[in-house]
Amino acid sequence: MKNIIIFILIISLFSCGRNSQENAATQVVQKTPLELRKELLLKEQGNPKVYLKYEGTWRKNFIGESVLEGTISNTATLANFKDVILNITWTTKTNTELKTEQKIVYEFLSAGKSIDYKIKVKAPSETGGARVNINSATAVK
Repeated sequence: MKNIIIFILIISLFSCGRNSQENAATQVVQKTPLELRKELLLKEQGNPKVYLKYEGTWRKNFIGESVLEGTISNTATLANFKDVILNITWTTKTNTELKTEQKIVYEFLSAGKSIDYKIKVKAPSETGGARVNINSATAVK
């Protein structure tokens, strides 16, 4: 009888110790809202191409200049950007690439906001179209 009681006590001690070790191993450290915001801000600042969206058109004006105009939107929650670099690829009517160049839109772009832009450039003479995409931007710290 005495042996059974000792055996039960030993088993209960081992199982209590194991549960506390398992609980410590599975315990998740909760981040504060401030830590979560800072983590999100750093993620957004490090990936401007993910959070900046471009919509625009290309046309020639009445004096023969090529005009690129459109909207750049910042879909980030916290990160602000500036000086968006656009890649412009000029193409022929048959979609053959003629030339690629970069232009910078020198504007501030706050989180969740959009800006309109208009750029006048000299395109190659054989140009039949243009493709524009965002290359990068500078995060405002």
